[in-house]
Amino acid sequence: LPEMKTQDFNLYRKTQTSGEANSNNEILPTRYTDILESEIPGVTTFFDYEEGMAAAKKMNKPVMIDFTGHACANCRKMEREVLSDPSVTKLLKENFVVISLYVDDRFELPADEWSKDTDGNDITTMGEKNLDFEIRLTRTNAQPQYVFLDLKGNTIENAGGYNRDITRFVRILEKAKAIF
Repeated sequence: LPEMKTQDFNLYRKTQTSGEANSNNEILPTRYTDILESEIPGVTTFFDYEEGMAAAKKMNKPVMIDFTGHACANCRKMEREVLSDPSVTKLLKENFVVISLYVDDRFELPADEWSKDTDGNDITTMGEKNLDFEIRLTRTNAQPQYVFLDLKGNTIENAGGYNRDITRFVRILEKAKAIF
């Protein structure tokens, strides 16, 4: 059999360098793009909340936060069964800034970004930071979790987690877009 690394071929992989503007004047992510890649086919994804919110403000678009994990089987199923649907992809690409926050990533944050969670525990990794943010925002730590925000960081809609109903997700996207 071929080596496992050859099984990672992605038809949707961007050929554009991070930080460049594409033909739609869309702002592209730069932070963590050297270690992370979008799991949502054809959709530009930010991996840092602050960077994604800044881009959303510049593009005047609402945000979809995708709380996900490297080891999350239901996240991969949702991406494959729902988020890769052409109607969902089109709405996400045209109307939202997507921020995927990995709650299990072990990338160590620079010391000046370390903090404490609500229990006083040290937050030193990207995953700990993202999980703490998810708990503060949604009061849950389930993945996947899809939350729509306005430009001030207020929740527009919490779509919850894994649900393979494409029509339901499209309705949620349309509702979040209309409320924004």
